[in-house]
Amino acid sequence: MSAHFNAVLLTSASHRLVSRRHPLLMLLNRRSILVAMTTTASSFSLLPSHPHLQQSIDLLNSVYGPVDSHEFPRPMSRHEAGPCFATAYSSPHQEQRRYLWTDAFAVCAYHAIANIYAENDMPDQSNFYRNAVEKLILTVHSCLGRPRSEREEDAMTPCHVSPTGYVGLRIGKVESRSDTDYGMTFDGQYFHYIDKWLLALSRTNHVEDGLRIAKSIFPHFFEKRNGGSGGVRWKLSVNARPPSALPPTFGPNDDTLNALIVFTLLETQRQRNNQCMPSLSLSKEIETLQDSLRNYRPRVTDDPLGWGLEAIFDQFVEGHPRTDQLRNLASEALDPSHIALPFRLYGALIGATVSSEDLVSSSRLEKLRQFCIQHQLREMERTMTSSGGYEEEHSAINRVMLAVALLGPGTLRRTQDDQMVQY
Repeated sequence: MSAHFNAVLLTSASHRLVSRRHPLLMLLNRRSILVAMTTTASSFSLLPSHPHLQQSIDLLNSVYGPVDSHEFPRPMSRHEAGPCFATAYSSPHQEQRRYLWTDAFAVCAYHAIANIYAENDMPDQSNFYRNAVEKLILTVHSCLGRPRSEREEDAMTPCHVSPTGYVGLRIGKVESRSDTDYGMTFDGQYFHYIDKWLLALSRTNHVEDGLRIAKSIFPHFFEKRNGGSGGVRWKLSVNARPPSALPPTFGPNDDTLNALIVFTLLETQRQRNNQCMPSLSLSKEIETLQDSLRNYRPRVTDDPLGWGLEAIFDQFVEGHPRTDQLRNLASEALDPSHIALPFRLYGALIGATVSSEDLVSSSRLEKLRQFCIQHQLREMERTMTSSGGYEEEHSAINRVMLAVALLGPGTLRRTQDDQMVQY
């Protein structure tokens, strides 16, 4: 065991290991609260050499609970996610609440942790986290792939192709109505959430589920207008209909490009699959997206979250058309002043980490990581309630995205098996 973990307390009641030297525990000890680490003692007999592995695990556990707990994944706060209809993963004592964006990044985080253990020849620990990936995906599909209630205004559109039986996935907003708004107040199907989920399914080799969701949503999200090349709508109501307040989509946009990227990843994996599943081929959808994107020039923003996501997706595009602009805007996007909305800065940190040193030096990134860790610890200490929860705004998404950033590049970096997209 590394020196970082050489001071531990094995509690007889829960058989958990607690590091008195770990920052999260020091934070809790300052408030005279003893909190045990949330992974089984056997899994911590050895720890892989990774500078931020334990911090990432602690952040994830603070949101989802221990991965070996019968409560995993713990429901989101009622302030951060709306209720789900009763499912196999809920009970009268535990109403499930899920949020698609947060859970997509969490799936990537747990998968990255599993890979870290596997790379260090620790198969039992690796399987521990792979099982967490499986359960979280099943829970999300069981919750967000179904109507949130039996009310008519919450109805979703049935679909025999989709793995959930309905078109697409809700994102899990607290408020809902049948005709969603133009903004981001009400529940609906947001493409820039679903593309993250499809990317997570691709990275974790849940290819068939990804293909089925993609097939189910494409006819509803893609809008082809007379005299135009068409493009992907950014949002639909939960019933997969365009909201009445949504302006027409006259041409391609970044959602269209991201659709091409995640569809290509899934289609490439399908073709490598021995069973091949020809009925789930996305080749026609990919051709439509390519036609729409001809002569499209992707945008670059200095908004930290947007910049980070653009950095993630740009690695999959032939010629990396945004690299120079991303590099030029890196200082603004990664400015610590963006910590006022932490998850947005953490998104930039994820993108910069995935890009390696193409955009930002590793030393600068490590300084920013330390700044973000200290900020998150202070916020968790400041907002902790007597019940052990947190009153921090966006608390779950903040902690999950920081965990992904600390594990980076994790599973989000392009591999040699990933086909580059061209249009």
